[in-house]
This record gives sequence, C-alpha cells and structure tokens, in this order.
Amino acid sequence: MKMVSEINLQGLQILVVEDDPASSTLISRILGKCGAVVDTANNGGTALARFEEKRYPIIVTDICMPNMDGLELVARIRQLDKNAQIIATSANRETDCLISAIELGFNDYFLKPIEIEKLLWAVKRCADTVADRQKLEDEQQKFRTVVECLGEGLTIKDLDYRIVYQNKAMSDLFGYHVGKPCFGIFGLDSPCENCPTVMAMTDGATHNSRRSCRINRKIIHIESTASLLRNARGAVTGSVEIIRDISGRVQNEHLIGNIAKGVSAKVGAEYLASLTSYLTEALEMDYALVGELNDDRTSAQALAFSCAGKPAELFTYDLNCSPCAMAINSGIQVFPENVAKLFPEAAILNNLSIQSYCGAPLVDSKGVVIGILCTFHRDPIENPELVSDIIRIFASRAAAELERLKNEQTIRDMAFHDPLTGLANRRLFEDRLAQSIAKARRNREKFGLIYLDLDRFKQINDTFGHETGDQVLIITAERIRQCCRRNYDTISRHGGDEFFIIIEEINGGESLAEIAESLCHKIEEPLELADRQLRTSASIGISIYPDDGDDSMELEMAADRAMYTAKQAGRNAFRFAAKAVGEKHPA
Repeated sequence: MKMVSEINLQGLQILVVEDDPASSTLISRILGKCGAVVDTANNGGTALARFEEKRYPIIVTDICMPNMDGLELVARIRQLDKNAQIIATSANRETDCLISAIELGFNDYFLKPIEIEKLLWAVKRCADTVADRQKLEDEQQKFRTVVECLGEGLTIKDLDYRIVYQNKAMSDLFGYHVGKPCFGIFGLDSPCENCPTVMAMTDGATHNSRRSCRINRKIIHIESTASLLRNARGAVTGSVEIIRDISGRVQNEHLIGNIAKGVSAKVGAEYLASLTSYLTEALEMDYALVGELNDDRTSAQALAFSCAGKPAELFTYDLNCSPCAMAINSGIQVFPENVAKLFPEAAILNNLSIQSYCGAPLVDSKGVVIGILCTFHRDPIENPELVSDIIRIFASRAAAELERLKNEQTIRDMAFHDPLTGLANRRLFEDRLAQSIAKARRNREKFGLIYLDLDRFKQINDTFGHETGDQVLIITAERIRQCCRRNYDTISRHGGDEFFIIIEEINGGESLAEIAESLCHKIEEPLELADRQLRTSASIGISIYPDDGDDSMELEMAADRAMYTAKQAGRNAFRFAAKAVGEKHPA
C-alpha cells in the first residue's frame, strides 16, 4: 500500500470552499504540503465567482453553507464545466443528501470529521482523472495525426453540407474544397439522389454508397460511408464521410469510422457496451469483452460482450491459465495466432475455436487492476501492432468508466445499507416490504415478517462499552445470515439491536417457526470476543401476510406485539402475532 507521504500534487490548482475557518486552514495546509496550489472561499457565491475567473480542475467543498450551499454551487459549476472534479464534505449523514450527491455527480463524498488521509487519496484520484483526460486529448490528437496519414479521404461537413475539414488524402484525391458544398466536388449544384450524407441526415443511420465520378478528366470509382457527428449533449452537429478509391486500402475506412463512434460521449455501462460493439467492427474481430475482476481475483464477470458487433449474453469466466491472467499480471498481451493451443485450459478460447487474442488490463486511479479489455478472433490477426495500439488507447477510458461505476455503487450502498453490519437499512427494507406485499397480493401468496430484538443488549453496552456492543451486533448479523440463506429473503437492521427479516414463499407457520427456532439457538451461542466471552439471546415476533395485516404498518405492528409477548414469556423465545389465522402457529 502506498504511503500518504508519497502523494505528489505538485502544481495542481485546487479550490477549497469551507465556511469554517479552522477546517479551511487545515485542508489548505495539508494539500499545500503535498505541493498543491490552493485557493479558498468561505461561501458558495464567492467560490462560483472565482471558478468563473479561474477554472479550477479540482474543488473541495462543504455541503452545508449559508446563502448558496454546496449542492447549488456544484450544480452551477457543472453548467460551466462538466469535467470539474468535485469532492464534497458534510456533517449531514442523511441518506437524501447522499442521493443528491450521486445525482449531481460528486466524485467523492466525506462525512465530517474528515479523515485527512482518505481526503488526500480522493484528491489524488481526481488529479489522476484530470491527467487521464489530458492523455485522452493527447490520444485524440494522435488520432487526428493518424487520419492525416490515412490513404482514404476523410471529410467533416456541417449541417449545410459545407466541408469544414478534409484530410490530406482527400485533398490529393479531389483537391481542396474546405468551405464549399460537398456536392461541388462532383460538379453538382445539389446533393445527388443516393448521397450517403443526405440519407444519414434524414434517418440518423450510417449509409454507404458507391459511385463513379470524373476528376481531372479521369473517371474513378469510389466508395463512401457517411454518419452523423454529435456533441457531448447528443445534438447533431454535422456528418463525417470517408471516401476511398475502391482499388485502394479498404480496411482503414471501416476502422476510422468505428473508432469515431467508439470515442463518443456515452458513459458508464452504455459506453462499455458500445465500446465492445465498435471494437469488433473497427478491428474486424469476432469478439470483444470488458470484464470486472471478482473479489477472489481468479475470475471475472463480463460487463459487456459483443459478437460481430452485436451484444451477447454475459457470463462469469475463470482467469486461471488464460491470456487474460497474463494481461492482468504483466500488461497488454497480443497473440496473433494459435492462442487456444498456447492456453489449452482456457475453456472460452477452445469452445469458440479462437486463433488470436489481444487484451489489456483496466487499471484504476490507485494503480490497481480492476478489470480486463480484450478482443479475440477465429482467424489470425494480420496487423497485431495496430490492434494492440487501439486496445491500449481504449483501455484507459474503459478503466475510468469501470471505476466510476464501482464508486457510484459504493455511494448507493452507503445510502441503502447499514454501515456497521452491511445489512439493508430501514429505507431499503420499506421498499422490499412494499414489493413483497405487491407480489404476494398479485400471486395470492403468503410471506412472513420476523422482528428480532436482542435481550438485555443495553446491559452489554453499559457494562462493556459501545465498541463491544458493535462487535455483538456484527456477529449477530452474521448469525442471522447463516439462518436465512435464501437470496430472495431480506435482512435489515433498523438501528440499535432491532432486526427485521422478510421471509418469502413460505409453506406456513411451521416453516417460519423452524427459522425462528434456529435463530434463537444460534444467537444464544457464546460470543467469543478478543478478551471475554459473552452470552445474549433474542426475543422474536412473527407476523404473516395477509393473516396479520395487508399493509406494511399492520404487519410491523403485529410482529412488534408478538415480540413483546415473547419478552414477557421470559425472553429467548418466539411468538406469532395473536391475530394470525388459517395456520397452525406454534405457541
């Protein structure tokens, strides 16, 4: 693990927005010690004015401020610069605030008091994202250079069909026509009937056309492909057309057209799906895949998988003894031929009769490999250098999107799960309970609601302290999981020592009684902590839909009454709601 002392923010410009002078000074000094150039503002209005004058790449802002709060500030900044990296700090622990942060696109979110080490790593991640974006711009410049070196002619036209850019090959083939209507190249006063640009403008699709034309008294046969260009907001700004001599190199036109699509403004899962699709088309390979490493790091889950440009079924696959494992451990790997023979234990290669492979690791902002981007083909790769260059370029953006998806899921988990036990919180429980009621009502089924309360938990807290109490809750949560192993059951903690469990698809009260009895026995087992052995038990109340109620409140109240009956019966027991009928409930 890298040390905080290794974080280098030399020359990085950061705006710190904090109305608390002490917090502002502390954050500024720490960032300054790492080499950052820090400006400060004590309110949202001042911060916005400074951002308008000087576009800071990174902003660290408090949420709760007078006049203009952090949420409004970020919304205004996003209008000015959607790429600004923004870190939020707040003493507000309400989940609604977290949801707002997700919707506004905060890059990270810290609850006060702030752990400075974690804040520094967050700033470092943002700094790496800024650097990666610059690298992407550099790569785009590389693509422009590549376009100028291509044998095919390439033109970009505005909405009035005027040429706004053409590469050298286009000029060599037809002469220089920037600023003029594209149909003038062929000596026409208006677009021809089968003009691919007009067809693309009409229906939004990509169109191909073949035609003959006279250039400098010489008739040549050309093939052209036209598609729309869109800005980051999805609005059509013009079109791109690739024109080539049919006798020339055909392959590059397909490559450039699809690379242009592959670096579009799509994000997240949509981007990953589009990327694999365009890679198969652009590189003329059979398959492309983006996989995320599972926790065991010996397998990966396909997040996007394309076959011949079309989305295919996702799957989990073993990385052992595979070219993907080599790419993850050693960097980009290219096997132009015989890859299935080189890796006979890689089932996916042999099942698909794969001959060639190219794969690159997806590395997050901390330098940790989190996934894999690869293409594979049933024939040998004719130009392995070109394929590896394209994969390497796309791997950086794919890694950024994969990391963003993982970070977004982490924030969502914070909003819907109990931070101590990892169980569902009250917000998620209420949603799941409503779904269970709707499903049971629709299918005329029954389900059970178990309310579990630890006996004498307050005594443990008062005697041994809250740290011991937290350990008891963590162990109890795990024991509940062991007794309720079905994926479709919901276990939640509602604060303190109260747990609710939704048990779906029950056979009757007997099955609920078995679960409750198992819970009682499991929870009363001795708790082996670091320096002591403790014992606890649970009182459990059970209600059944629809016998004990047909809405959430009635079911919870019925389970609550039954739980108190169990406590009055001497604790370490379970009871069914008194209102339940139609089942033989245990006493």
